[in-house]
Amino acid sequence: MRRVLPIVVLAAGLAFAGAAFAQTSGNVGTNVGNSINQPMVVTADNGIVREAPNATAHIRTMVPHGQTVTMIGTANGGAWAHILTASGLDGYIDMVQLAKP
Repeated sequence: MRRVLPIVVLAAGLAFAGAAFAQTSGNVGTNVGNSINQPMVVTADNGIVREAPNATAHIRTMVPHGQTVTMIGTANGGAWAHILTASGLDGYIDMVQLAKP
């Protein structure tokens, strides 16, 4: 019994951690921080802002080349930026479409 109890406790801990990790909105990679507030400039002809940090997510808006946005966080290991547009709309844009001013 002494050998079984630690295994049961470990399994329960892993199950709880997995459930906590899986509680996202179903999107791959969610915002990992809201304290960046870094100004960024759109370098693409039209920066595509999406609802979620992936290329198949619904397009919320497009931001013209040279427009400044505010990066408030990152997602997917830093591959996507969670941004605010000048009009206050938030969404995700691929980092390859942005540069520091």
